[in-house]
Amino acid sequence: MEDPTSDSVFRCLADERRRHILGYFRNSDDDTASFDDLVDYVTEREGQSSAPDREAVAIDLHHRHLPILADYGVIDFDDRAESVQYNGDEKIDAVFDYESSRSVRAPEAVDD
Repeated sequence: MEDPTSDSVFRCLADERRRHILGYFRNSDDDTASFDDLVDYVTEREGQSSAPDREAVAIDLHHRHLPILADYGVIDFDDRAESVQYNGDEKIDAVFDYESSRSVRAPEAVDD
């Protein structure tokens, strides 16, 4: 596992696809997912703004995003079994919680 520095946490969260992967687990009761379920989830999330190519998403997750998250230790990716185990991380959870609290706040009133 990589040293859990702020740079490592921000690297994990820097890309929207990695945030989608982490969000999948944070919103799920299960800490294990199939690779195909993650690909479908990310493709669906991105499909709200455009029409992503599922195969391109799968390749990108497999070769880029899942290895970054695995290097940090937040997931274990078994490419033979095509499964992903979420290990969690307190620092990443804290950032997600902070961002969630910011996005649900009511906008402040503006005096005219």
